[in-house]
Amino acid sequence: MLFKLSITIIAMGLGCFLSEAQSLTSISGKVIDSETGRAMAAVSVTTGASGVGTVTNQDGKFIIKVPSDADSLIFSYLGYKTRAVRIDKSGNPVKIGMEPQAIPLSGIVVESPENILSAAIENIPVNYPHADETSCCFYRETTQKGSRFIYVAEAVQNLYKTAYSDGIGRDKVDILKGRRLVSPKQSDTLGAKIMGGPMTPVFLDIVKNRNFILSKEEMQNYSFALDVPVEIGGRPHIVISFKPKAVDREYPLFFGKYYIDRETLAFSRVEMRLDVSDRRKVSDYILVSKPSGVRFKPLGYEIEVDYSASDISRLNYLRAEIRFKCDWKRKLFSSPYTVSSEMVVTSRNASDAKPVKKVRSFSRFDSYFDHTEYFKDKSFWGDYNIIAPTERLNDAIDRLVRKNARQ
Repeated sequence: MLFKLSITIIAMGLGCFLSEAQSLTSISGKVIDSETGRAMAAVSVTTGASGVGTVTNQDGKFIIKVPSDADSLIFSYLGYKTRAVRIDKSGNPVKIGMEPQAIPLSGIVVESPENILSAAIENIPVNYPHADETSCCFYRETTQKGSRFIYVAEAVQNLYKTAYSDGIGRDKVDILKGRRLVSPKQSDTLGAKIMGGPMTPVFLDIVKNRNFILSKEEMQNYSFALDVPVEIGGRPHIVISFKPKAVDREYPLFFGKYYIDRETLAFSRVEMRLDVSDRRKVSDYILVSKPSGVRFKPLGYEIEVDYSASDISRLNYLRAEIRFKCDWKRKLFSSPYTVSSEMVVTSRNASDAKPVKKVRSFSRFDSYFDHTEYFKDKSFWGDYNIIAPTERLNDAIDRLVRKNARQ
């Protein structure tokens, strides 16, 4: 699964566009942990009833344009108390402190984290799809050079998955429609290839691709501990944190957390970040190819995978982000880059799932950037960009669904 960095864009407006003509007020600010003062990324910021929303960036900062009749902003993040703050239309930046929230659970978890994980893994064939399914998804990949977007590609794709008792060998991705915006500056062209791309929803489905981190062999590389429990979707969850053991491996390992439904033992969320202390190992792990004369310095690799639950649990949302610096010999300054891929499921077909034809499917060696045939329909996306590159796709889809329901 590949990204090709030849990179992108976007000098278009990066906010959410409203089709109705209305008076808008721009509100900016920063969200921090009230106890530690740490900046909080990916905090959801909404106006409630109006459906306008965004999320904070890596520095905890946000900008949101709100309708004139909006009177408050709502800040929410997993494990923290939701805050409603009255809108200050003076134009001064606001600073919001979020308070951590421990969720009391009935009963006491007496099992070891290893035993809970083993039970959750054994229950995967029960808790996840038992037959083949096809999902329609919205997919996006972006590249930033510093704070500037130099590449944005978006697509509607079909994701075909076999039963979760199988491996990922027959799981495929088919792009239906797409668009991209690429920076015209020659200096923005890097030409490197790193991990990522349209096959990300296949390879980073942690629950189905158990060889990635949930195999017995891989689990021996980690130590586990029970963390503070939380609620997700109103259901109590056990949280198990993991970190690498002091073992010598030829590849880097991860730090992270598993969120496991207390009742069903289904994985609801997995959060991971790569140990980047050994840059040589990380470079070998992440980097597929690069031009000669370019020095690659990995800074971080983070993964989030979310599963929704109704009758059974299914992959719903996935995000992977790689941060690195590249410098050229004989140049004084290095350039920081952030490359991300993100996918959210918008609909499913469990009754008539059809495999993706080989001629249309991506392989792990394919880069979306190189497939120019997907970018020919210039009118496909209409006149407006309704999802900003800085807005998480699952938050954006929820917002659009709420907005359409009110119309």
